[in-house]
Amino acid sequence: MVNKKRSKLLALLIAGALLLSACATPTPEVIEKVVTQNVEKVITTVVEKVVTQIVKETVIVKGTPQVVEKKVTEIVEKVVTATPEPAAEEAAVGGTLIIAASTEPDTLDVHKSGMGIMSTIMSKIGASLVAQDPFTGEYVPYLAESWDISEDGLTWDFTLKKGVKFHDGTPLTAQDYAWSFNRATDPATQSPVTAFMLSYLASAEALDDYTLRLNLKSPSFPLMSSLSEIAYCSPLPQAAVEELGDQFGRQPISVGPWKFKEWKTGEKIVLERNPDYNWRPPFMKGGPYIQTIEYRFLPEYATIVAGLEAGELDLGGIESKDVQRIQDINKFQIIESVRAGMNPYIQINASKPPFDDLRVRKAFNLAVDRQTLIKVVTLGRAVEQRGPVTPATSGYWPGIEEIGYGYDLAQAQALMAEAGYVAGSDGILEKDGQPLELALQTSPTNVKVTEILQQQYKALGVDLEIEQLESSTLVGNVLGGEYQIAAFGFNAGEVDILVEVFGTADIGGIDIPKSNDSKLAELLAATRTTMDPVKRQEVVNAAMTHIVEQALAIPLYTPKSFSALSTRVKEAVISPINATVWLIDAYVK
Repeated sequence: MVNKKRSKLLALLIAGALLLSACATPTPEVIEKVVTQNVEKVITTVVEKVVTQIVKETVIVKGTPQVVEKKVTEIVEKVVTATPEPAAEEAAVGGTLIIAASTEPDTLDVHKSGMGIMSTIMSKIGASLVAQDPFTGEYVPYLAESWDISEDGLTWDFTLKKGVKFHDGTPLTAQDYAWSFNRATDPATQSPVTAFMLSYLASAEALDDYTLRLNLKSPSFPLMSSLSEIAYCSPLPQAAVEELGDQFGRQPISVGPWKFKEWKTGEKIVLERNPDYNWRPPFMKGGPYIQTIEYRFLPEYATIVAGLEAGELDLGGIESKDVQRIQDINKFQIIESVRAGMNPYIQINASKPPFDDLRVRKAFNLAVDRQTLIKVVTLGRAVEQRGPVTPATSGYWPGIEEIGYGYDLAQAQALMAEAGYVAGSDGILEKDGQPLELALQTSPTNVKVTEILQQQYKALGVDLEIEQLESSTLVGNVLGGEYQIAAFGFNAGEVDILVEVFGTADIGGIDIPKSNDSKLAELLAATRTTMDPVKRQEVVNAAMTHIVEQALAIPLYTPKSFSALSTRVKEAVISPINATVWLIDAYVK
């Protein structure tokens, strides 16, 4: 039976992904954590070739190895000017950083919201048990100074740092942390995101003031990723939450480098520097230095661009069409990132003809000219994708790009012939006298993609009709298996999403391609229960390989997102892995 909570969240993620594929301007993800974005290039020189390398590094933290598998693949289109490294004495406390927010949060109670802007803001106010190093991707201590995982993977003990204080001056204790996690997972809280992130947690308890124990329902390697999620999994002070009630969401308290100052509805949210903060993760050196961070609510994209041009904003998300325009100001560096997950892509129903034939599924993959899609739909601002997740997704394996399907129309035609299809007088393929006519379901946001695919599949001999549906209808059809082929998408920060999308119901998946693949289900289940990081990555690689070899989906491309960061912001740490911006060491001139 499908887990209803997880299915509901997946539907929300997919619906959001479909909407995100339009040209709406995102609020820039300046967050203190590696999450769902990745970068193909943040460097100071232009490299005209692709260099791929796997670097593996094992770090032992109280008996728990953390293996970093880092992709060093650079596809460079532009020179991106990095902030020059200043002398250390230039850093000083003070100044204001102004960030454009295209939406206003509904609340700043992390257990009560799933909005991206809430997460972005609370990532400055909160902190996490562990952090993911922006340079290596490994998990390192943050609020926890060490941790230990039992041999069966069901008991995780974290030793908290001493001296950590909430913004109201009260000390952080394991009791507060346990209460926070138990509150998030309590069905009465109705947490839309944190409860999902902690879905493997049976209970949290404090063994003493500085020892937090997490009791799991079953072993879960992806839980470590959740525990490094600063916004949603930050600790909350029990006494303050209970005292403030519903008002806590308007005046949140946590333990991060900045604390809440004010919220002017419809105008801005202001944060101020936390002078007591001295429990930064090991890859940060000093700060925080920036005295004030101000999020201005600017729903009109034109207003954001005008604010950047006028020097009234220090950071804002921009559309690809405006990248050159902002670069020409010579007062901003452009931060490129790509989505995590697979969005957009083409999902095929392997339980219905013609896609119950593996040869047809492979042919439909080979008939896609992804470079043409990238040039026409994104004006070249995207990266070709051949695997089921992007490099932004934790657990991604770059070797999948070599296994995935490139463009080879002749091979696609040969596979269709092998499957028994012959061209009719009009060029459309036929089998047993029936022309190959299909309805490609899509939401309004992906119509342009499907129109190009319509022409590309016509070259294969397929009569493809585009059926445009409302996003909610499309999601319902695909999740319910009421489709043959559909333009779809999902976003996620960890490869565990593959269990949801491609896994069978008995392992908690939805099996969107309706393949009922027992071998794949076994591999995907092992990605959750294998606690050794090296072995777990091997299982992930095998699962991704199986998905590609069985052609259960048709990856297309990974769109790039862009943010403009003022050059007056110095020492901001921009992850070379995923373009996440860490501001703890940053200061403004």
